[in-house]
Amino acid sequence: MIDASIEKITNIIAHPNADRLEIATICGYPVIVSKGIHQVGEFMFYIREDAQLSGDSTKFPWQESANKYTSKSNRVKAIKLRGLTSMGLALSLTDVGIDIKEVDSINEQIHNQETGQQYLLDNFGITHYSSESDSSNLTGKDMSSLPFGLSKSDETNVQEFFNDETGAYVPWNQPCLVTKKLDGSSMMIVCTPSGEITICSRNHTINIENTDSRYVMAAESIIPLARAYASHYNRIIALRGELTASNVQAFNINQDRLINEGKPTFNLYGCNFPELPSIQESRGFYGTDYHFLKVNEQIKELTGQSIRMVPVLETDVPMTKDLCMKYINMPKSFGEGVVFNFSSGIGSCKAKSLDYICKQSEVL
Repeated sequence: MIDASIEKITNIIAHPNADRLEIATICGYPVIVSKGIHQVGEFMFYIREDAQLSGDSTKFPWQESANKYTSKSNRVKAIKLRGLTSMGLALSLTDVGIDIKEVDSINEQIHNQETGQQYLLDNFGITHYSSESDSSNLTGKDMSSLPFGLSKSDETNVQEFFNDETGAYVPWNQPCLVTKKLDGSSMMIVCTPSGEITICSRNHTINIENTDSRYVMAAESIIPLARAYASHYNRIIALRGELTASNVQAFNINQDRLINEGKPTFNLYGCNFPELPSIQESRGFYGTDYHFLKVNEQIKELTGQSIRMVPVLETDVPMTKDLCMKYINMPKSFGEGVVFNFSSGIGSCKAKSLDYICKQSEVL
């Protein structure tokens, strides 16, 4: 997932409830901007929802004004202005200090899968927001990369691909699986055939000896099942899931925090196998024997137990823009959104309820 990039405005319409505002479309997202300043085709520095600014206005002077539109933690959030949703921040290139001649070069570095995130952090003070604020749960080391070359599990919003008709990223009109996107914290349990366990949050390894850690509590019942699978099939397995608990993402509207009576719980949503040769197998694409639904069946056959999974909402439904918009337009009561799993392209992407993410602000 890319947190910021240089993108063109593809459409501008008047804001029906505000004389001084307009609604620009950037990467398929509605972004509210000042009226009469911008035009279709203009390049903008677009910072997506859930990015986090460093807050260092000395090094990045443009952040002083941009921070007015972020939360206390400098998190860029979707907001409603005069009744309509605005997804992220759109800044003119001159405000950020970018020369139009540098656009292609900067975007190339941002989109580099290995170094893009670090480039954004070093050159613009932008990273991805993480809810990992409780240091007692993060006693492991910071990770510049996950073990065994595994990648982080940031899903890309499906709107990013609405203008792509090639199917290279999203296989439009092909069957997909729709699962619930829980509002928790990313977590991964990695097991080797010898039984060695690594527990990871989004950005840290977790000290497995720290029994007070929510991550360790959530992993306790999963570890024997992971060991059974890794030993039987003689391969490294990485179980990806969402950590839910009463004190994780403790927003009033977040009902996912009440799963399993609010106890720290691992909810399986993916499997990775770093030693397998093909992308479809190593990343556990839908329809393969390595997708988390199939793997969970194999774990139950081996152990008599299965792992709690994210809810499955629809199976083998055609992947269409109408399907995406159905979930994007869901009311806040539905929850954060969904994840689409498919057998080709990038394997999966997400759709978030605009109503829900605009109301993720009232903390318990």
